[in-house]
Amino acid sequence: MKTEPGRMPPHAAAPHDPLSPTRAAGPDTASRRERWQHGVLRGVAALLVAVIFLVDTLTTLEGAVAVLYVVAVMLVARTARRGDIVAVAVAGIVLTVYAYLDTHGLRHVGAQTFRAAVSLAAIAISAVLALENQHAVQSLKSQAMLLDLSHDMIFTRGRDGRIAFWNRGAAEVYGFSAQEAVGRIADELLRTRYAQPRALAEAALEAEGRWEGTLVQTTRDGRELHVESRWALQRDASGRTRQVLETHTDVTARQSCCTTPMRVASNMRR
Repeated sequence: MKTEPGRMPPHAAAPHDPLSPTRAAGPDTASRRERWQHGVLRGVAALLVAVIFLVDTLTTLEGAVAVLYVVAVMLVARTARRGDIVAVAVAGIVLTVYAYLDTHGLRHVGAQTFRAAVSLAAIAISAVLALENQHAVQSLKSQAMLLDLSHDMIFTRGRDGRIAFWNRGAAEVYGFSAQEAVGRIADELLRTRYAQPRALAEAALEAEGRWEGTLVQTTRDGRELHVESRWALQRDASGRTRQVLETHTDVTARQSCCTTPMRVASNMRR
C-alpha cells in the first residue's frame, strides 16, 4: 500500500478524540461503559427526586427543601443529554408546586411561599446553565472532530508547551499516538529546531496573536521533517492566554525538490 511522502500508514497510530478519555479502551467498550454510567446517573437522579418530594411533602421541615432538586439537575447534566436535563427540571418544578399546594394551599402566602419561589427559581436557573454548558461541550466536540479530519498536523498546547490536544494528522505523520503525546512538551517530543530563537517567535505570538515560520521536526522513527508552522494564540474572556493552536504542514518533499537542482548545479560548477 502506498503512502504519501512523510506520512506513516494509517494503522501507525490511533486517532484521538480529546473529549472522550475512554476512547483508548475501544469504541464498543467505551460506548457500553458510557451507557452504563448514564443509566446510573439517571437512576440516582430519579431516586433523589423521589426522596426530596417525600421529604418536602410528608415532613414538617422548615426551609427550602425543594431547592435540592438542583442537585438532581446537576447529576443528569453529566449525561450531556438535553432531554435528561429538561425532564428532571420539569419534574422538580411540578413536584415543588404540587407539594406547596398540597401543604399550604392557595390562600396561604408567607415565608413558605417565598421559599417555594426561591426553589423554583433555583431549579430553572440551574437547568438553563446546564443546557448552556451542554451546548458549549457539543460545540467543542464538533470543533475537535473537524480538526481530526484535517490532513495537517494540528495540536494545542499551553504556554508551558505541554500538549493538550493532538489530532489524527499529527498522530499519522509524527508517529506518536494521542495518548503518548498529550501532556508532553511539544518541542521536546518532536525535537523542534527553529531558524531563529524561539523567544522571538513567542514574542511575536504575544504581540500579534499569531506567528508563522518554518521548523525542522523529528518523527518517532527518526525522520526529519520540514514543516510550515502557524501558531494562533487563544485567549479567554478576560484576555489571558488560554492555549496556543499550532498547525503544521509537511513540506519536506517540496523542500527536497527545491534543493536537488541547487546541489546538481553546485556539483557541475565543481
